[in-house]
Amino acid sequence: MLNYWNILKAIGRERGQSLVETAIFFPILIFILAGAVEVGNLLNTQNKVTTAARSAAGFGAAHYDRDDWDGTASAMGQVALNTVTQTLELTETLWDIWSIQGQTNSDGDDFDFFVANHVYGNHVVVPAAAWIAIEAEVKADILAELQSTGVENAKDLEFVASVAYHNINTILGLPIWQWTGLRTIRGLTVMRVSEMPPYVGCSLLPISVRFNQYSVYPSNWTPGLKLNPTQYPNDQVALFPVGNGPNGFKHPNPAPVYVNGNTPPALRAPSFDRNWPGVPLVDAQPGYVYWAREEGPAGSFGWLSWREPSSSENLRDSLTWPGNFLDPDEGYPGSPADMGTTGDPPEDQTGDGLGDLNIGEWVENSTGNISSASDIIEGYINSGTPVTLIVTDQTNGSTGSNANYRVAGFAIVRILGYSFQGSSANKWILFEFVDWGAECVTLD
Repeated sequence: MLNYWNILKAIGRERGQSLVETAIFFPILIFILAGAVEVGNLLNTQNKVTTAARSAAGFGAAHYDRDDWDGTASAMGQVALNTVTQTLELTETLWDIWSIQGQTNSDGDDFDFFVANHVYGNHVVVPAAAWIAIEAEVKADILAELQSTGVENAKDLEFVASVAYHNINTILGLPIWQWTGLRTIRGLTVMRVSEMPPYVGCSLLPISVRFNQYSVYPSNWTPGLKLNPTQYPNDQVALFPVGNGPNGFKHPNPAPVYVNGNTPPALRAPSFDRNWPGVPLVDAQPGYVYWAREEGPAGSFGWLSWREPSSSENLRDSLTWPGNFLDPDEGYPGSPADMGTTGDPPEDQTGDGLGDLNIGEWVENSTGNISSASDIIEGYINSGTPVTLIVTDQTNGSTGSNANYRVAGFAIVRILGYSFQGSSANKWILFEFVDWGAECVTLD
């Protein structure tokens, strides 16, 4: 006969054992969860501080002024802070930020000069006395980054860098920093610089590019892999065009190269190092590179006509530096209504007809043969002269000379290459974003 009393005692012992085990492991589980929260906060903050340093260095590289380094350095600090505004606390006691300029020597193994401006903070995170030792570490890290593609490629390089130190606060109030020693987070980015040639903002060329396109990825990027799929889900991962020939560059020859030096999603490239892939033109920063294909009225770019008739000769005249946009006889006459297209787009969207061009007005497509103006485009590529293009956000859906584009802005760019060969998909321009220039196309 079963001894139920013994069975009940055994069950009681098992339950007691379970309670003891729970009592022992529950605090450990809570500790693990709390640690996961704090580590997640640490990684998130690290990403933000790194992004702040990258944004500051990108700004400095694009707006570098040798004659006013103090002004450039201060502006870089403001860019770093603006990048983390409303996402991290900006109290001075939590930050110390330096903007750095320098140049490597002729051997690529040291610096000819190295200047670090302390642009934010009050030396709580990094005491002034400790900066001497820390600066040596920063120098070593910067030199290693510049030598990442070989010491021979690090010779006589002028650069800017941003290094940001931030003391992170805990989310749950645990003394995790005493346990781990990871309270201070560093973000460091270095970028090579070269002063861009000055641009004449009122030299508007009859070329339109659309807002809805994304900066290019290196040519050897993993197909389909996006850097910012959450922020920019419509990114189609356009790869940098490769080589010369029917499907590559017509000019320059040899073609420029943009390849990833590390395994994606890491991004290291010795060329076009200001570019950040997968960013729409509307969010462009100086140095971002865009590959605009001629794909019809809904494509990436189109050729325009300031006046009737739409022809290769008129297009060539309008493309020739500095362009004829402001010419009273040959330039832009006003709005599409002045070009015989009243009602297409609707009359109330055709502009004021005053001979200037404003956001919200429409411009006409050209059917001229762009191949006849290839030498003009090559001149812009060879000289690196920035030019102003029209940015559009809508078409009327027509093709050929009946196609119209709505103006959404004006971009100052440097044309880096082109191909006008074969089908529309193989006709494109490659350009580097310099700045926005809406003020350059309205007449006084």
